[in-house]
This record gives sequence, structure tokens and C-alpha cells, in this order.
Amino acid sequence: MDRVYDPAMDVGNPIRLVAIEGSWLRISGVQCGLRCEYCITGVRKRKGLTWVSDKLQSAMQSLRLAPAAEEVEREILESVERFLLDPTTTEETEVTADDLLEFTGVLQLFALFARLDRTLHLVTPGLRLANRDFAKECAKYPVAFTLTLPSVSAEITDAIMGRDGAHALLMEAIGNLQELEIPLSINCTVTRQNIDGLAELVRFVHQDLCVERMTLACFCLEQVLLNVDPEAPRLFAPYAKWSEQLVAIAAQCEERSTAVSVIDVPPCQVEASVLASGRVNFDFAVHTDSPTPSRRLEECDGCPFDPRCCHLPANSREPR
Repeated sequence: MDRVYDPAMDVGNPIRLVAIEGSWLRISGVQCGLRCEYCITGVRKRKGLTWVSDKLQSAMQSLRLAPAAEEVEREILESVERFLLDPTTTEETEVTADDLLEFTGVLQLFALFARLDRTLHLVTPGLRLANRDFAKECAKYPVAFTLTLPSVSAEITDAIMGRDGAHALLMEAIGNLQELEIPLSINCTVTRQNIDGLAELVRFVHQDLCVERMTLACFCLEQVLLNVDPEAPRLFAPYAKWSEQLVAIAAQCEERSTAVSVIDVPPCQVEASVLASGRVNFDFAVHTDSPTPSRRLEECDGCPFDPRCCHLPANSREPR
């Protein structure tokens, strides 16, 4: 298996398996039906940059005999099994794709994890789970889902995901998972388009959907995305707005004895009351392909959260 991950290969390329750092497996080439504004693949679709490659790939697949497609699927599943049986593989191994639920062998993948007595945590847009029969099949295996929900507003959700009706499908998917008692959490990539409704979204998830586990991730700019969309920095949500929303979120979580996790938001950029509440957990991802990698700003030399306080410039494509 290859050991180098190139995000650009996900568009218009044959399905294949990529190993990342001994703990991630990515099935490349599985096409997601969404056009999310913050996603490299989604932006390519929005700009029509994959039309030719998608047409070509579709034509190639129509000429390919079924056994050939099954052979690819079999090879991927066998590779995943070898990876999981490797003694150096961590228990937290994750399998990803643009949308892993669109992989034709996804149920066989779930069965493999079950046979090896491993639990699979899958982060997915989740729209396919709106199909009740498919959700029932998933319920047979030890799999937990994290679904992406950008907003309480159907209009904003559909706009961010680039698909009409996405919000309605997500509501059906969440309902199916809950009725089938499949473990569920919610995540949200936060941009300027949905930052103002963040506190309302958290209230909706905790109170109306009765889902306790929720993660809010600050949009992070990757170099490949910047190459495709030079105006992508417009998506950054200012820290001042983050702070405003987190104050309200912390108060809500205090009332309901819940908490949220926040990714890539520097704690020193939010109100002290948020930190004192203990209801907002701060963490940081590693962005190896980012032109604005997590780093401390010069004006934050005295940050009391150093060295855990990473900073991402909100209004510049270059680190300050």
C-alpha cells in the first residue's frame, strides 16, 4: 500500500487504498454526492473542474466487467484486513473516504471489523443512512457514526453542502440511527456562513435531537483547496464571533450538564467565562498540507495556554 496521501487524487481517479501514519486508512476514489464549500472535492465540483474526469471515469466503469469491480473491492478488503492484523496497528484505526458509505463494499468492511472484534468509528456526511433498509443493515455491525450537520437551517445546510434536500435527508438519517440504537455523534465545520447560528445548532442537537456528543471544528485552509479556490480564506469565521457563540454555548451546556469539543480555536481568543465553565473542550488537529499551519502568533508570546494554544490566522493565507 502507498504511504503518501495526496488529496488531489480523490477526484476522477480509480478506487484504491491508502495507508496514512499507521492509524488511518483512506479509500480513495469513492465519490461523495455533495459539494461542500469547505471540501477540496466539493469545491472542484462547484467549479465544474471534475466534469471531464467524472465523465471519463463513468465511461470506464461502464466498460468494466462486474468481476473486475468485485476484484478491486476484494483487494481493498484484504488489504484492510492485513493492516488491522499488523501488530503495529493502533486500536484507534479509522477508515475514511470522501463518503465511505458510497463504497460498494462498505457492509463487507463492517463485517470485517466485527469478525476481528474491532469497533469502527465512521465520520460521514451520512445521507445514505436516510435509507431505512440500509441503516438496518448497518445496525448488524459494531459501527458508530459521526454525521455532519452544518446548521439548524435547512437553507444554510443545503447551501453549505451544495445539495438541495441535504438537511431533510440528514434528519431522516439521524432518526434512523436513533431508532435503531446505533451510536451517534454530530460534528460541524464552522465557516462564516454558519458561525452566527452555532449556539442555536448546539441547542438543537442537545435538546431537540437528544445527541450529547458534538464537535465544532474551525474551518482550516489546505494548500490544495487554496490552489482550487484562491478566495477560500473568505470562509474563515472571526475569533470574535467564535467567542460570542461559545459564551452562549457554555451557558447552554451548563444548564444541561453537557459539553462540546472545539477544534482549532485558540482558548486565549475566547472569553474567560468559557474556559472557566469547563463545558468547552479545546483541541487541535495537525494540518500537514495547510498554508496556515497551527502556530503561535507573535502577539501571543505570553499565552498562558502555551504550548497547547495553536493559532490559525483568520484573515490571511500566510502565517503571521
